[in-house]
Amino acid sequence: MQDAAFRCEILLAHARAPSWPRIGDLLTTGQPKLAPSPRIEPQRGGHARLWLEDTAIEATFVGFPSPSARGVEHGAHVVLHAEAPAADARARLVLARRLMAVAATLALRRDCAGAVWNDVPGVIAVDAMRRAGQRLAAGQDPVSVWVRLVQDDGPAEGTRSTRSIGLAPFFGREIELEPGPEAADLQERVVGAVLAHAFDDGAMIEDGTTFRIEEAGDFIALLQEEGICAPGPVCLLRRLPTAEEAARALGGGQAARRRCAAIVLFDPDRLPDPAEIARAIARVDRRLGLAPEMREAAPDRLIADWGVVRGGGARRSEILYRGWALPEALVAFILAENPDVALRHPELLGASAPVLIRELLGPGAEPGILGATLTANLAAALIALPGARGMIWPTSGILAPREVAERHFRRAGADLPIGLTVARLALELAGGRRVFVTRGMAELGEREILMTCDDPGDPLMQAAFESLVGAVFRRQMQRRGPHFVNTNDGAVFELREEPIAGIGPVLKARLIEPPRPSSGLRRLLRLKD
Repeated sequence: MQDAAFRCEILLAHARAPSWPRIGDLLTTGQPKLAPSPRIEPQRGGHARLWLEDTAIEATFVGFPSPSARGVEHGAHVVLHAEAPAADARARLVLARRLMAVAATLALRRDCAGAVWNDVPGVIAVDAMRRAGQRLAAGQDPVSVWVRLVQDDGPAEGTRSTRSIGLAPFFGREIELEPGPEAADLQERVVGAVLAHAFDDGAMIEDGTTFRIEEAGDFIALLQEEGICAPGPVCLLRRLPTAEEAARALGGGQAARRRCAAIVLFDPDRLPDPAEIARAIARVDRRLGLAPEMREAAPDRLIADWGVVRGGGARRSEILYRGWALPEALVAFILAENPDVALRHPELLGASAPVLIRELLGPGAEPGILGATLTANLAAALIALPGARGMIWPTSGILAPREVAERHFRRAGADLPIGLTVARLALELAGGRRVFVTRGMAELGEREILMTCDDPGDPLMQAAFESLVGAVFRRQMQRRGPHFVNTNDGAVFELREEPIAGIGPVLKARLIEPPRPSSGLRRLLRLKD
């Protein structure tokens, strides 16, 4: 078990040693959670040892200015130091909070001139130290005092990088944003949001974790032993292409941004020929009551002509089955969104031959649910062929092995499998607001759905959101007064349309009443009563 150590210097205008019994009284009243009954052991020379539960804090009074704060006028300083075994980041946080509680209490002295925390450059203002004490008393971490954000020029002209200084003693590494052209304040918001997430969770971000930062985009965390601008180990934040950018790479133009596509991944040695594809489509599409006319438009391209589809006009799809490669932007996006699937099935993105299926939109035609359904049924036909390994639905960002995709298609029948076409994400927006949000509904001509939640890990909230998505998609929400009821499980929601920065227009949902128990559970509860 490694030791953790924290240090803070309190700058004083006068060379007068603290009254340690008085400090103990102030700790008891000002920090009742962190120091409910501090034990003070005054020593000669104005020094002391303070015990906050099982943590010993050494306080050394020095009757001359600190070399760490040459630019601030002062006559003496007190060095606070705490060191203890720490099994994990949470234990280090406890140690830092207790030391900070003593430091903030000392900063209440009228002649306090500021403070220096660990090796963080610069002097902390007196008001900032006192606010830090108030935050601690309220159960919040004074992150802005412990960690400073600095900016460096990037290796390319016009780029900069924002990184943290002071995080390593807590989590073993700093956070660094890969150099880019964004404005300084936007970069600071990105790093600050990830920084806050680490302190909220009490653990360093795991390698491969992805974030969506409001108004900034998507990022992936990469743990590296050396930063680009920062020395030592870092959590490097790398920008990811959005789902919109990844979809645009499949065809270009405004219409291609929103139309749905499916990519079936094959063993390169078992790639089907046009005749096999046509036979597979004929088998599957009998259940639709539609029989597209198949023709070969080029040596690597098939056209499925659906004719005039009731309620949707003339429809055509294309299948690129040879000589097509996954765009790099799409690979990066899918890898970041599906790290577990990519780890268990490395062959899907590593050594597969992709077959692209997408709708061909005529002049004035809008992408929507009908085109997506036709695309999904073509994908269902191809995924059943020998040699198929899995599939990607780019606009949702979902990567599915073959058996998972086939299960979704079986459940959906002739309908659209929203388990593949719409992703459900748990995100933390700016300001720490936690939400569930869909990705992929907009490409079906619907609003994305956003539901606020206190705890994204709560199975009840997860189930309520999952059921809500299906009910909205299938028009199974029923108005009751000012609210809406999910007719599948009885959950009651407040629903309203609202634009969300960084996401776009959404259908915002707030759970008013939770889903009713299943019939089996209701019978069990009646028996207990």
